Amino acid sequence: MAKEREEKERKKKIRDAERDNEKRQKLAADFAKKKAEEEESSKKLSGRMLMMLKKLSNHTTPKEFSLSGLDLGGPRTGILARHVAFNKSLTQLDLSRKSIHDNEGVDIAKILFSNKVLRTLQLEGNCLGPKSAKEFGIALRVNTTLRFLDLESN
Repeated sequence: MAKEREEKERKKKIRDAERDNEKRQKLAADFAKKKAEEEESSKKLSGRMLMMLKKLSNHTTPKEFSLSGLDLGGPRTGILARHVAFNKSLTQLDLSRKSIHDNEGVDIAKILFSNKVLRTLQLEGNCLGPKSAKEFGIALRVNTTLRFLDLESN
C-alpha cells in the first residue's frame, strides 16, 4: 500500500515537472516571438514615431504628447512603453483610440512601475481587458505620481 502511494506521488511529481517545463517553453517561445516582432517593427520605424522615440530616450519630449495620427499596433506599443518607462520629461501621454489590446495594455501598465514623472495617462477608447486592469491595479499601488488615468470605453 505504501509502495503504491509512493509510486503515485512519484508519477505525479514527474507529470507536474513535465507540465512546468511545457509552460516554461511556451512562455519562452511567446517571448521570443514578441521580441522578434518588436525588432522587425523597430526596423520599419520612421517619421514621427522615430522622432518621438529619440526624444523619449534623450528626455527632450514636450511635457504633453498625443500620438494622434500614428498607427501603433502591438510591437510599436511595446517599444513605446519601454521608452516612456524611463523618460524624465513627459508628464502627459494621450493614447486614446489607438486600438491597443489587452496584452499591450499590460506593457503600458508596467510603465507606471518605473516612470516617476508621468501625471496623466489617457487610454480611452481602446480594447483593454481584465489582464490590463489587473496590471494597472498592481502598478497603481507602487506609483505615487500618476494623478489621472482615463480608461473609459475599454
